[in-house]
Amino acid sequence: MKNLRYPLRIDGAGRAVFTTSTAQTYRDRVAVLLATMPGERPEDLDYGGRVNSALFESMDEVPTLVEEAVTNAVQRYLPEVSVLAVDTELDPTNDTRIVLTLTFSSPENEEETVSTILDLE
Repeated sequence: MKNLRYPLRIDGAGRAVFTTSTAQTYRDRVAVLLATMPGERPEDLDYGGRVNSALFESMDEVPTLVEEAVTNAVQRYLPEVSVLAVDTELDPTNDTRIVLTLTFSSPENEEETVSTILDLE
């Protein structure tokens, strides 16, 4: 079965890019969810990872708040995905960024990991 890549990509011939990998499809879907801030999607204003709201709290609270935001978003928008771990750490090359790493299992019970950068500025 072929699935569209997320975010939508167009190849050199002007055609949409597809994947046959279910694991890739779920990595794409999770990455889009985490990168989307609530209010960005007109058809669902609540869609998004809500991780940026945690960045205005004290640094001691950030890991817990980010984990809660990510877990809640995945449970709501991708209920077929199980969150296994949410890790946050300061970017070693830039102390104004946090590296968020989400480990999850897809419906085929494949363990997958997605990482993203959160800017504190």
